[in-house]
Amino acid sequence: MKDLNTGSSTLMRQINESIVLDSIRHHGSISRSAIAEITGMMPSTISSIVDGLVEKGLVVMKGKGESSGGRRPVLLEVNPESGFVVGVDAGLVELVAVIVDLRSQELARVRKDNWWGEDGTASAHIIMDTVRELIAEAGLEQERLRGIGVGIGGLVDRQSDLAFPAALGGEGIPFRSMIEAEFGIPTFVDNNANVGALAVKWLGKGANVADLLYVTTYLGCGIIINNQLCYGASGSAGQLGFGNQNVPCGSSGDHCYLEAGEMSLSTLAKDAVEEGAHSEISSMVQGRVSDITPEVVVEAARHGDEVALEIIEAVARDMGVKIAFLVNCLNPELVVIGGEGIEAGELLLAPIRRIVEELSTPESARAVRIELTQLGEDVVAMGAAVQVLQEIFRKPRVSIPGRRGADLATITGRV
Repeated sequence: MKDLNTGSSTLMRQINESIVLDSIRHHGSISRSAIAEITGMMPSTISSIVDGLVEKGLVVMKGKGESSGGRRPVLLEVNPESGFVVGVDAGLVELVAVIVDLRSQELARVRKDNWWGEDGTASAHIIMDTVRELIAEAGLEQERLRGIGVGIGGLVDRQSDLAFPAALGGEGIPFRSMIEAEFGIPTFVDNNANVGALAVKWLGKGANVADLLYVTTYLGCGIIINNQLCYGASGSAGQLGFGNQNVPCGSSGDHCYLEAGEMSLSTLAKDAVEEGAHSEISSMVQGRVSDITPEVVVEAARHGDEVALEIIEAVARDMGVKIAFLVNCLNPELVVIGGEGIEAGELLLAPIRRIVEELSTPESARAVRIELTQLGEDVVAMGAAVQVLQEIFRKPRVSIPGRRGADLATITGRV
């Protein structure tokens, strides 16, 4: 800590306050003495900071812990009533929005199908109306909302502040500035795979993992390296596929696994039924091909339907090759899979793991775990909310000789 060029005692106070607040968040319930042991700060500094956080309403004293010989210590927790944030998954077909407290506990949820408006402005207003619905459903006052996060199915240009949702054909829309102007609170917009990775890091299986990937059954991949989300030079890192659909992939004419596009359970099933395949899928939807969903395909597969099983195997094979490529390239400790069809469970996961083991280098294969997200279809909405939460708990950036834009979390190794 002595080597940090903080510039002022005020900045050092902010840094220490952020460390203490994040320690309380990370542990859920913790005493002052435990914070001092973890952070190395003086007990008097801890007490002064905690008093300030309690006065601001960010922290509450909640019961007493076990005694180690003296008085039982008072336990501290983040005050869940000190503010709320909204996370929105602006997906290609579905809109899922959640409102959570500062401990990431979901208070209300709204889901809408086929929700996109005729253009970007109409779609932004649908998102804003959904936020108001959430606030009303949760019975909260809008003044207590601390921020809004949105995950978009499409690229987000961090320089121009424009989002390019695939559902609108890549039209550039200033979602962030439109929503922020409407509500007057901080708003964050990012690619859905990136916010999915944030959810895995903050709320899921990646809490204590420095290097992880969140891969969707669509095209996207959120990359976290050394505890930091990786955007690349233009913010488009993690797009799994060539932009040119006509890239040659050898002379055999076989499927190109790095071709842009998705292997969708429902799309493959619709194609199979329309081509006359004999499958339980058709009878389950009474011949209405438009009613085929990933859930229908998974249910048919669990009943032993060969067509459904082949479709899941094809999707798993496609994903397995892409994930193996990423595992060899980035050497992550954890890969978490989300998106359409994850309810297939081991039917999807087992062949993906097998293919990754076959195609990855032995060193990378031994190091990686491959799991399905346990956050279900809320993973992107919760990750969008995390965009706001990480700003609330963010440590100030400091200047360190030889390190450009270093973040204290990186310097200290804290998650």
